[in-house]
Amino acid sequence: MKKRLTFGLTLLLLGACQRSEPGAESNIPANAQAENAANAAPSNTTNAAEQAAPPATATPVDETSAAAAAKIVERYGTLLEQRRFAEAHKLSGDNQQSEAGFAAAFDQFATIDATVGAPGATEGAAGSIYVDVPLTLSGTLKSDGRFTLSGPVTLRRVNNVPGSTAAQRRWHISASDLKPTT
Repeated sequence: MKKRLTFGLTLLLLGACQRSEPGAESNIPANAQAENAANAAPSNTTNAAEQAAPPATATPVDETSAAAAAKIVERYGTLLEQRRFAEAHKLSGDNQQSEAGFAAAFDQFATIDATVGAPGATEGAAGSIYVDVPLTLSGTLKSDGRFTLSGPVTLRRVNNVPGSTAAQRRWHISASDLKPTT
């Protein structure tokens, strides 16, 4: 799946590429330059704090949030890219198309690249939460040529109401309005 370079990362990369002009004097004192050079040298030892530090963990995402819904669309896009159509089909909760029909619709594409946009705001209605997540699929056709499909994917999950099942309380794709773009 294509990932977009963020503004912050761009600035970080630009900053890493900056260098002093030849002949320009550094504002760093000579003893600090020597210390920095020594610290930059490879080290075969790590201190006890580095060894004991637990691995960084990702911040958990609220399962009812738009971000959690967007993760489903990211997974869906990845499965389509990998041509794992049966698994992508299962992410849709209210399937109106058979698994074979779904696979046949995507089998016309030789390659698929998915780009997921930022999710919209969640909206509630009749005990459920809905959110639209922009998705663009592009690539090449088996019949030669390129394609681009773009539009919102609507996800739904049932609120945590008495009698609802765990499956109902998970985000699933309830509708897709992908259309060819020029």
